[in-house]
Amino acid sequence: MSFIRNASILGIAQVANILLALASRVVLSHSLGVANFGAFGAATNAMTVSSRTLSFGSASAAQYFASKVAAPRGTVIATSLGLAGIISLVAMAGQFVLVGPMQTAFFGQHPLGLQALLRMSWAMPFVVLAMNLGVMLIPFRRIREYGGLQVLSGGLFVFLCLGLLPFMAPLQAAVVAQITVWGATLGATLWFIRDDLRDLHWSGPLARQLLSFGFRSWPNGCLSIGIASFAVLFGARFMSPVELSVFVLAMNIVEGLFSPHVALGALVLSKQASEEEAAQPKVMRLLRTSLALFVGLFAAFALTGYWVIPFVFGPGFRPAYAVGLALFVTGASHAMLKTMGNAFAGMGRPGLTTVALAGEVVVLGCLLWTLGTTGLWGVVVASAVASIVGWGIALVQMRSLYRTSFTNLLFANQSDWRALRHPSTKLRKAA
Repeated sequence: MSFIRNASILGIAQVANILLALASRVVLSHSLGVANFGAFGAATNAMTVSSRTLSFGSASAAQYFASKVAAPRGTVIATSLGLAGIISLVAMAGQFVLVGPMQTAFFGQHPLGLQALLRMSWAMPFVVLAMNLGVMLIPFRRIREYGGLQVLSGGLFVFLCLGLLPFMAPLQAAVVAQITVWGATLGATLWFIRDDLRDLHWSGPLARQLLSFGFRSWPNGCLSIGIASFAVLFGARFMSPVELSVFVLAMNIVEGLFSPHVALGALVLSKQASEEEAAQPKVMRLLRTSLALFVGLFAAFALTGYWVIPFVFGPGFRPAYAVGLALFVTGASHAMLKTMGNAFAGMGRPGLTTVALAGEVVVLGCLLWTLGTTGLWGVVVASAVASIVGWGIALVQMRSLYRTSFTNLLFANQSDWRALRHPSTKLRKAA
């Protein structure tokens, strides 16, 4: 199956996931209200950061070696699953150790968020195991199944949350629904690879390779997924509960708009790892056309968001429109950085992305401690500026590594649009 067709499948699955995620945010915004919506968002963001940080890059390593086809699937799965099982228990223990510092640093003004986090922390093994097994579906050419996982997570959450609301408090219902989704995602992933589970075999040398690659890509794994979450967590102390809810909703909307593109990042990693230099024109084409499409996406959001957001989520969330417009640059920068970072990882050089991500984190931290004291808009500006810095660093690295021009990375041409209209057309190598 072609790269463009695989990308289309993931894109369609992510569009469905966006609609389901939108439905879940509607349910949460009306049931939790403006004051408590942000508490649940902060808790889920904390789980995102913790799971990526405490999994030590194991998911990226699993996908990379599954893409290389250097070992039988059963060996890759067994070795990755064994390491992930140990790591998941370490991650759960680490999460509870970090609860105290998190309360002091992030949840001082949001005690309900801390309560939600404590309940979610028991599900950390589900999160880590599902993350490690799920990414292997792509190199195993189970693209439809991988897309199905995205749809499952969004749809099941809405169904469960609506079903639980009559029987328990809204925040508790949301937490139980989220934990169930994580468990169901792991179960579905195991079902999808059930045929490969018949020939499991542990490999000591492969385990050492997985650990080595995982630690090298570890900073990228925890930072690339957690950058937006860092803005929520570190910015929470500077915002009131209502401001935090507005910021979280705006960030959720922006992330939803870019989720189809971000989902392609995992596809890029496998493509780059398996095809090496032959994948470079395809990656550059994806970068060029994405930037052009983002402009249209921004225009659509700008024209409709002012009326749609308060109508769907409630009048109390109207300020999320202006915040979302400002955070659009954050979403676009992260989407592009995700694509380039996965290309670097597919080339076996995950450390390149660390420089860009570290630059973004440093700028974000400095700006939060200066601009964050002004409240919501200080956090918004800090997030936007830091994301541009991270994207710019990665763009310079990509230009050097691919030995190409900024034009070939940024501006779409007629051949790009022809390739999208006719996926079977052969890609001409970019200059």
